[in-house]
Amino acid sequence: MRGLGGDEVTELALACRTGWFDVSRRDWWAGGLAWSGATPGLMPPLVEAGTPVGHITRTDTHPRLHGAVLTVVGHDHQAAAVGVGAIGEGDEVDSCGSAEAIVRTIPAYLKDEQVRDLAHAGITTDWSIQPGCWSLLAGTEGGLAMQRVLNAIGVDKGGLTALDAAALYAPQGRVRIEGIGTDAVHLRNLVDGVTPGEVWRAVVEATTDEVTKLHNSMTDVVGEHQEIIVTGGWSHSAALMEAKRRRLGTLRLSPVQEAGARGAAIYAGRAAGVLPSDGVFPDPMVSA
Repeated sequence: MRGLGGDEVTELALACRTGWFDVSRRDWWAGGLAWSGATPGLMPPLVEAGTPVGHITRTDTHPRLHGAVLTVVGHDHQAAAVGVGAIGEGDEVDSCGSAEAIVRTIPAYLKDEQVRDLAHAGITTDWSIQPGCWSLLAGTEGGLAMQRVLNAIGVDKGGLTALDAAALYAPQGRVRIEGIGTDAVHLRNLVDGVTPGEVWRAVVEATTDEVTKLHNSMTDVVGEHQEIIVTGGWSHSAALMEAKRRRLGTLRLSPVQEAGARGAAIYAGRAAGVLPSDGVFPDPMVSA
């Protein structure tokens, strides 16, 4: 950013990911910095997402970029939440990629013990890129596990539709999947008669178990969600979506292809004055 001509700053959601930020005080954590051998004076000023922080002054950039407004949008999963329209308090995004992430927007603030309980469940609490809100984030490596199983049974993405159909009618509980989130996925109880559809259902169910535990841990601390929006490449799996609906309830599948890029573009448009800064977001169902 500074090399392009902008100010040296850190956006709040990104500052939260450093381990040097006091979320409740919304400022750098002097004690954590001191433990690391650093000082608050080392840290750049804090800004909210979409704040203009200068203009491109370098002359060796593309001519269309000369003088362009510079801004920092913040954490990529939070940008994706904006990109799919999950902008209300209690809205949750399930981003199904190689690393599956769930992101829920909540009102600020939580009590210290609530933040601690979330952390013990593997859920981080950060400032949201949406003003006045916090963001809960948790993730699994379910998508990676599913890809490993596809590779093992010799099915490519072109064969996923047929495999999903087989999984929907396959028995459940005989094959077990272990090792999600580790270096290797283990298939257990591959007895006579086990089909690829049964194996696929096993990994889909195991993956859904992982994300459901995290979803329920969020709910236990902050209450029920408002809406769940699903995005990402694995959302095209009918078997996975069926398992999610069975565990999580009503879902909305986003039509947005590049949710993070769309969210970033919305905030860039605000910084440049092209889009209004009054909290109104373009409808992804219309402009995706």
